[in-house]
Amino acid sequence: MKQLSFVALSRGIPTYPISLGSNIWQYVQGSLGRHYRSAADEFDSLTGDILCRNKVYSNELINRLGFPGVVHEVARNPDHAAKIAALIGYPVVTKPISAGMGKGITTSIDNPDELVAAFKLAASISPRGVIIEKYVKGTDHRLAVFGGELLWVMARYPARVIGDGVHSIATLIGQENLRRKGDIDKKAIMQDAAMDELLAKMGLTYDSVPAPGKAINLRSVANVSMGGTMEDVMPRIHPDNRYMALAIARAFRMNAIGIDFITEDISKSWRESSCAVIEVNQTPGVLCYIRAEKQLNRMFPSGNDGRIPTILLIEAPPRISQAGCYIITGCQSVCWPGNRITNFSRQAPQGEIV
Repeated sequence: MKQLSFVALSRGIPTYPISLGSNIWQYVQGSLGRHYRSAADEFDSLTGDILCRNKVYSNELINRLGFPGVVHEVARNPDHAAKIAALIGYPVVTKPISAGMGKGITTSIDNPDELVAAFKLAASISPRGVIIEKYVKGTDHRLAVFGGELLWVMARYPARVIGDGVHSIATLIGQENLRRKGDIDKKAIMQDAAMDELLAKMGLTYDSVPAPGKAINLRSVANVSMGGTMEDVMPRIHPDNRYMALAIARAFRMNAIGIDFITEDISKSWRESSCAVIEVNQTPGVLCYIRAEKQLNRMFPSGNDGRIPTILLIEAPPRISQAGCYIITGCQSVCWPGNRITNFSRQAPQGEIV
């Protein structure tokens, strides 16, 4: 939300919260105004929002549409999770039924012992049950659709450091965070228990010194909110994958939607590769200035700050009031006693100054 507001304010577009604490903001005033929550807007449907919030519902709809969904089942307890994992085959992924920003997700689980810990993590967020999902190999891509148009496709990578053969992982994390300081498009990499466990699984510690050029993934999920990075791959997307994203947005009745699509090559059709739509998101996220600008320009073209042209006339003769109103609105307006001007039918043309 910060990026969208920053772009709006830099263009002089009126921006203010609808209600404190709601995280819903209004951009522009009057009939031209729009509500946004992150990148979701007022044109999204309630039914689509319900489908997006529940990963089981959304996956069923993806499969009904004939697009590649995931193989998964909801587990009630760790024993049930173990039975599901044995049935669909390791490696598996555990995730809450409904949660965003990568919370509670563990990927590439290889054995029952890891599954127990991962189940408990997801269950702490999702007491109704935990999704046990067949792991899909590939790169996570975010396909963002707004108003029936695919605006961007981003390959997303987990938080990671690149070894230089000299510095430890802890030092490399510190150096990377220094580079990110002041960059509104990147979050700091934070050490925690999940990172400790992932390093231990690879036989590493924070004191380990990776070989030159060796990439060390510090997270199992590719979320920017958890220190991940992104790459613009829009020019490479296959037409079939583009069509899929637009069809999903229509089926979910969502004006703004983020589709998480795992594939090893975004330039190959979903029909010809091992891939899956793993999630759909009702708030695609605008975590970059350039994308925030692109989204805002969709609603408010460059040069239009959305303000309603206004003139203040004090003790002006009716004819002057009428003329001023016509200049602004292009219509014959009614002037009531006190020179109140009504019947504003259009915004002033660009460049008109009164």
